[in-house]
Amino acid sequence: MKRIAGYLLILVLTTTFVFGQVNETPSVSRQLLINDFNTFIEYLEETHPDPYSSYGGLPEFKRKAQGLRNMITDNTTVEQLREMMRKFISVLNDGHTIISGNGQAEATQGYLPLQLSIAADGIFISETDKNHIQYRGGFLESVNDIPIDSLLNKVRQIRSTENRYGIYWELCNLLSSKEGYGLLFSDSGKIKLALKFTNKESEFVYLDFVPEPDWIKQPSTVRLNNDNNLLYKQILVNNNQSVGYFVWNGMYSREMVEDVAKNNPAYLDMNLNSMYQSTMKVPRPDDDRQAIEGIPALYPTFSKLLETMKEQKSDYLIIDLRHNGGGMTPLCHPLLYMLYGDKYLNYDCKAEYNRRLSRLQLKKWGLDSIQQYNTGNKTNFLTGDFIFGYFFGSLNAKPVEEKRKDLSLITYNNGIGSEYTKDLNGKPIHEPVVIVLTSPRTFSAAYHFTYLLSQIGKTYIAGVPSRQAGNTFMETTNFELPNTKISGSISNSYQMFFPDDLEKGKVLMPDFTMNWTDFAKYDFDSNAEILFVLDLLKNDLAQQNRGN
Repeated sequence: MKRIAGYLLILVLTTTFVFGQVNETPSVSRQLLINDFNTFIEYLEETHPDPYSSYGGLPEFKRKAQGLRNMITDNTTVEQLREMMRKFISVLNDGHTIISGNGQAEATQGYLPLQLSIAADGIFISETDKNHIQYRGGFLESVNDIPIDSLLNKVRQIRSTENRYGIYWELCNLLSSKEGYGLLFSDSGKIKLALKFTNKESEFVYLDFVPEPDWIKQPSTVRLNNDNNLLYKQILVNNNQSVGYFVWNGMYSREMVEDVAKNNPAYLDMNLNSMYQSTMKVPRPDDDRQAIEGIPALYPTFSKLLETMKEQKSDYLIIDLRHNGGGMTPLCHPLLYMLYGDKYLNYDCKAEYNRRLSRLQLKKWGLDSIQQYNTGNKTNFLTGDFIFGYFFGSLNAKPVEEKRKDLSLITYNNGIGSEYTKDLNGKPIHEPVVIVLTSPRTFSAAYHFTYLLSQIGKTYIAGVPSRQAGNTFMETTNFELPNTKISGSISNSYQMFFPDDLEKGKVLMPDFTMNWTDFAKYDFDSNAEILFVLDLLKNDLAQQNRGN
C-alpha cells in the first residue's frame, strides 16, 4: 500500500454561494433536520484538529451546539439550517471548514450592478454595468450609513474567515447578490453607498439589484497571451528589460489530470468538468483523451519560460497567483527544483504540518479503517490521533545526492514531469528574482507556493494580501448530510508557518502593498498589479522595497 502520510494533498472545495430560501428545495421534517445537524457536529468533533478552543472550550462548544439545535422548529427550512450552520462554524475562523451552497445560483433575485474589488486598505468598484460607469473606481466607505469596519464585524459572525482580507472577500460576496445582502440588512429598499473618489467629491449612491447586469469591461493596457485561463507564459518588455511572466490561475494542470486518468479513473469525469467549467471556462470536448490534451501542461510551459529567460538574460520573473484559489500543492515541487536546484532540496523547513486521522479522513484516502492504514504504513495510530510532522519535512533527512534521485521531491507523484528535472543535477535552469502577485483570491495551495518561494529564493510579494493565514487549519475533508444533502468540508490538519510571528501568521503582507490610490494610479486597470511591478522594476525593485 502507498505510504499516504508521505504525500501532502491540498484540495479546494469549489462552492456556489446562494443565500436565502430556494423554492426547489424539498421540505424536511424537524427531526430529520436535527438528525443531520447532530451528524454534522459529530463530523466536526471527530475531524477538525481543534473544534473547541475557538468556542471557549468543550462545554461552551456544547452549549452553542445545543442552543442551535433547540432553534430548529417545524418551520425551519433546509436553507435556514444551512445558514445556521454557517454562523455556527464562523467562530472557527477557518477558511477550509465551510458549508457549501445549494448549487442553484440561478435562483438569485438580483445582482449588484457593481463589481467590487479589494485593495490593501479597503474595497473599491472595479467594474460597473452600463448605467453606473461613473462610479467606477469609487472607494466604499459605508453601506446604508453603516461604516465598513462595522460591517466587517457583522460578516465575521456569519462566515468563516481567517483574516481581515477574508472578511473583505466575504463582504464583497454578500453584497453582490440580493440574497447575501438580506443576511446583512433587513431593509429591502434601495442600497445606499458612500463612495470616495480621487478626482471628484465624495457622494452617496442609491442602487437597486438588477436581474442581469450589462457589464462594461474596460480593456487592459497589458496585452497577455491568455489562451486558456489556467496557465500560460510570456516575456514582457519593460524599459528595454525582458521580464518573465507566468500565470497560474489554479494549482491544477494536465499532469494532474493525466495522473487521475491513470490511477483514479472514477474521478476523471469530475476533474475534467471542474477544469473546463470552473477554471478554463470553455466547452469540454466529448472525447476524454481530447479533453485531457486540451488542458495546458505545467512543466514544459515553466521549463521553456526559464530557458527563454536564461537566453535573454532576464533577471526578473513575475509569478501571477492573483486568481489562484488553490489545488494540489505537490505540483509545485518540480517548479521549485527548476528554479532553485539544490537550494530547494536543502531547504530546511521548520513549519509544522499536523494531520488528524478520522473517519472522514480515512474515507478520503479510500480506506475502511484505521487498522487498514496502520497495516499499510507500519504504524499504531488510533482514530483521532495526529500525524505530527513538518511541511516538506522529507527534505531534511537525506544527503543531497539522494534527494536529486528522489522522484517524490523533483517530480509530481513520483515520476510525472521527470523529463524536465532528471538532467538538472541540482542546478537550476535559471534563478531570477521572483515577484509573486497575490490578492485575497490567492488561497490554500497557492498560498503554500507563495510561502515556499518567499522562503527558498530571492522573492518579493506584491499586490494585496491573501485571505489565507499561515498559522491556520488546512485541507478539505468533504461530507454530505444524509437527509438534507447539505454538503461542505472540514479541515483535517493545522499548520504553523510562522510560529514566532503570530501577526505574520495571520496576514502575510506583501513587500510592495497596493492601496486604493495605487490602483487609481493605473486607472483601475484589471492588470494594475503588473503595471505596478513593472514600474518598480524600472526604478530598481530592491531599492524601492517598501516592506511592511
